[in-house]
Amino acid sequence: ADALDNFRYTPLVGTPDAALARIAQDFPDLGEYDIYAAGPQAALTAAQQRLCGLGLPPEQLRMESV
Repeated sequence: ADALDNFRYTPLVGTPDAALARIAQDFPDLGEYDIYAAGPQAALTAAQQRLCGLGLPPEQLRMESV
């Protein structure tokens, strides 16, 4: 964060639904953000659908299954 301007890291833990609800509340316009997500594939698939439904362009979403 010290090396990057306009960088903000928000760790989200808990259920995927709770984390996604917090994102939707805190960031109503996702079109101006890049999102990096890691987790089980099923959770990532659900997150992708919900985040893109909230306006996140698919090319601004990076995911890694763990």
